[in-house]
Amino acid sequence: MVRKELRRQAEKLRDDGKSYQDISRELGVAKSTLSYWFNTTSHYLDTSEKQLEHLKRARILALEAIQDKQTKKRLDLEKSVTLDFSARDINSLFTKKIALSMLYWAEGTKHKRAGGLTFTNTDPMLIKTFVSLLKTVFDIDLSKIRLRLAIHSYHNEKECKIFWSNLTGIELDQFNKTYLKPRSLTKKFRQNFMGICFVYYPNGGIRKEILEIGRQYCSHISLP
Repeated sequence: MVRKELRRQAEKLRDDGKSYQDISRELGVAKSTLSYWFNTTSHYLDTSEKQLEHLKRARILALEAIQDKQTKKRLDLEKSVTLDFSARDINSLFTKKIALSMLYWAEGTKHKRAGGLTFTNTDPMLIKTFVSLLKTVFDIDLSKIRLRLAIHSYHNEKECKIFWSNLTGIELDQFNKTYLKPRSLTKKFRQNFMGICFVYYPNGGIRKEILEIGRQYCSHISLP
């Protein structure tokens, strides 16, 4: 009876022109419940199946609203952060060395026993940027670069390899054996996620030089 009375009051407030937020605040009823009440043709749904169908539609609309909001925030951020690259020498070898070293310091293998350099990430842009900078800054033998993927059982290994090969320009025969991660019962599948990519180049000297560049740069800009 309490639920019936709440619904009656909500419908009256809605007829009076009150918003969902006003009604929710006044009656203590969730907006999703109000949406369900106001968008049904009868006072009570005939079957639980209809209720589930309605909730499914409501979730889809809510997700679309969230995605639209996130897209707007991203576009607003792009407008507010405007960097004039043309006014700075970002293509100089010095700048690229700094960028490469900072990337490697964040996501590269740094321990002393490492034989070469290994850079690991899931972000295609970071992997592509690292490989591009490595090829530009150092005179490396591209045929010696090796890529290795770590993927889940729901991935298509061939498609993942083709994706990373096209992205980096590294040939498919330069991929090492793929690591298949155990199926997780808790983690959700991420759309457009193409696994973890490991970039390896067998040159410890270059790794040490990259780390030394980063050390000197950080020492130079660090506050006393």
